[in-house]
Amino acid sequence: MESVGAILGPGNTVVIKPNFVIDQHYAGGDIYSVVTHPSVIRAVADYCLIAVQQHGQIIVADAPVEDCDFDNLIDTMKLKVVQAAYRNRLGVNLDVLDLRRYVAKVGDGNVYSFNRTPLGGDPAGDVVVDLGEQSMLYGKPGEFFGADPDTSETQRNHRGSTHRYQVSSTILSCDALISVPKLKVHKKVGATLNLKGMVGMNTNKNFLVHYTLGTPAKGGDQAVDPVVIADSIILKIRKIINAVFVSSHNRYLERLHNTLFHSRLYVRCRNLLRKMGLELSDETDRTDGGNWHGNDTCWRMVADLAKLMCYADNEGTLHETPQRAMFCVVDGIIGGDGNGPMRPDARPHYFRIQSTGR
Repeated sequence: MESVGAILGPGNTVVIKPNFVIDQHYAGGDIYSVVTHPSVIRAVADYCLIAVQQHGQIIVADAPVEDCDFDNLIDTMKLKVVQAAYRNRLGVNLDVLDLRRYVAKVGDGNVYSFNRTPLGGDPAGDVVVDLGEQSMLYGKPGEFFGADPDTSETQRNHRGSTHRYQVSSTILSCDALISVPKLKVHKKVGATLNLKGMVGMNTNKNFLVHYTLGTPAKGGDQAVDPVVIADSIILKIRKIINAVFVSSHNRYLERLHNTLFHSRLYVRCRNLLRKMGLELSDETDRTDGGNWHGNDTCWRMVADLAKLMCYADNEGTLHETPQRAMFCVVDGIIGGDGNGPMRPDARPHYFRIQSTGR
């Protein structure tokens, strides 16, 4: 960590970018197999303080998923205690920022217009950056799916030679970014590490392309090509239903959609519906949403964000030279294996220091 001093100096502003994705393990497991361990954040902050000294600024910032209870997460991680220690013992403010523009109903996991609540977002604002033909998504055909069932916002910002991202001004204005991701499996891109962690610099999740609608045979990567014929029909019907019930932004239709497809009753009946051929087969259901190695879209979004992080200035203009320094510390204290990123199995001590005997 002494290398932090090589990229930071007195009076600099540094943003520590952890993985604050959610405040609960979706399957009830260890939360620290999902989010960055607070002990790593504290250690990184201490080293940053040594480098920037009293007149510098240290900011911990991220944009979690829409249904994350940010206050609960910060309480769980005891970061308010760390903030108090910095303020009372050192006279230094350690800002912890939620960069999101809105929050959905906490714990729901389903984002509709009727359950969104506006948030303040980044106090410094945000910048819409258009990568245009420099985007890795440029030239890729198909209809893109973003963060929620309403694809219209995603497709408005990613079509033809337009490829926009809504990026935190705090991050684009810093002198250095310290990335502190959680080491865990990710069902769309393989693993959550430094580049995938850059998703949290985007303040509106629907600017992030997650997969292309349709199966590979149709030019998409939403799911593997179904072996069961009924699956192809069901996927098409779902697309039509989403267009009617969700894209309309009609609150009554959205609530009906939520009741029909996300209620506890529906979840309990899924196995019966599957046996009747009215629900996706196990294989197609597992890969639906681009959750497989054939996803040829999500990695492109990740590469775009890495380009923005390196080369976009605080007004969103791209340059040929890096605009800020970056240092990476991967948290492997408790790794996340299996069904990541939200339901991984905890793997304590992913990194083990072994003596060579010398």
